[in-house]
Amino acid sequence: MKKVLLFSAIALVALFSNCKKDAPTPQELILGKWKVTKLISDGRDLTTPYPEYTTEIEVECTESGSFILKFKETDFSVTPNEVYEGSAAASYSINGNQITVSFPSEDYTITGNLDVSSTRLTIVATSGDVDDFFSLLEADKI
Repeated sequence: MKKVLLFSAIALVALFSNCKKDAPTPQELILGKWKVTKLISDGRDLTTPYPEYTTEIEVECTESGSFILKFKETDFSVTPNEVYEGSAAASYSINGNQITVSFPSEDYTITGNLDVSSTRLTIVATSGDVDDFFSLLEADKI
């Protein structure tokens, strides 16, 4: 009887030790909404607040490959303050730790290094329309 219990315990340990969950892929981690904390375009951080205006930017990445940038700019130089909101649709594809983002309406494309976790997204552009589009994007998961 003791041998049967011992064998059962060993079998259960072996069974459960072989069950490990695969780590999420970059394609899975990037999905969702992100609050942009830094966006460098043409050498300037577009998220830096100034006394006369602020800009808030969000990115949403979908399973279908959509990369949607939403922005809200508040102009404090006029009374009442003016708020401008807009969005731009792009597409993205991931190959390993490389991401390509294309805005067909603007004819902008960048390819860069992707670093993504469940809470943080960083894209460092290495080629493409880096000056016109962006060279660095950092964001926190919303």
